Amino acid sequence: MRFHWGWMEPVMPVPYVPTLGPVHPDDPIPDLFEAVVEIAGTGRFLPYDKDRRWSETKIEHVLVDAIEHDRSQTLIPTLTDRGAGTVKVHVYGAEPGSLSAGADLARKLAPAHGAAKARVVWFLGPDEPEAYTRGTRV
Repeated sequence: MRFHWGWMEPVMPVPYVPTLGPVHPDDPIPDLFEAVVEIAGTGRFLPYDKDRRWSETKIEHVLVDAIEHDRSQTLIPTLTDRGAGTVKVHVYGAEPGSLSAGADLARKLAPAHGAAKARVVWFLGPDEPEAYTRGTRV
């Protein structure tokens, strides 16, 4: 999967890479996205992955076949194999329907992958009201 960085960068208010977490804005973020997708489902860690301290294999991976990527939004689902399983859809998009699209995808993927939970990770820009927050601001 190749991401069109020109599509993602404008809708990414926070430098956050699925399965890795927040990264420094000066890091090669497009390369990190590609690397996370490349090793998806292998159980391997990237050299700079913080999770390698706590586990022998990677517990969370990107569901590559379910990525939705276009000019207005990018939805990147991940599956965590811990416990009963959790599907998280990372929503990069500013369109009014982006959050709903992410929630719909999470609801669809959770039972398909035997996950008990479905979550949406959504990134607010600095100008968006606090009323939209429910959970943790990155």
